[in-house]
Amino acid sequence: MLIRLYDFDQTLFFTRDALFESYKYALRGWKFDLTKEQFDKELYYDSEVFLRKVGFNKEEVKAIRLKKTTIYLEKFYKDIKPLRINQIKRSYGEKLIIVSNTSSKTIKEILIKYNLRQFFDDVIGPDSGESLFRKYEDESLYYFALDKHLKNILTNDFKIEIYEDEVQAVLSAHAAVREYNRVHHTKIKNIEYILKPYLL
Repeated sequence: MLIRLYDFDQTLFFTRDALFESYKYALRGWKFDLTKEQFDKELYYDSEVFLRKVGFNKEEVKAIRLKKTTIYLEKFYKDIKPLRINQIKRSYGEKLIIVSNTSSKTIKEILIKYNLRQFFDDVIGPDSGESLFRKYEDESLYYFALDKHLKNILTNDFKIEIYEDEVQAVLSAHAAVREYNRVHHTKIKNIEYILKPYLL
């Protein structure tokens, strides 16, 4: 059995420009002019920390994120570019899972728009479980995915492939594997980390 875990943003889909435009558009309602430099250096990696730092309270941050997501899905999703996602091949017995800091609800809506939802067995984001948090490269997302999909496998004859676009994300995935092994008193032996946007 082959289990493939894919990051979403900048790995399966190029979303960075659409995210910037969506945040910029949303923040106009709060009279805040977001620059590309602010987005690239801070907001993209942790929007809550950035928005609180520039003066928005907790409720405003929540409202800004909600507005950003609405605009993202309604106005800018056409600017999202699949990174040759249709070239991903799957065989019998494989599992394809998306693990992302983007909410699973948002990802599922994008996949539906591209007629790709049925292609993936699961989509895991910070809204997938109460134990998960919206935090950049939080290892709990990968741990949640491993715990959900490995504990019911009755054989040790499986391979895991993890596709990511950043070193820090790979380190988070690796930390999750170590934690899974510690908690479950096991050893995942056959695992490969692929550090690059998929087929870019």
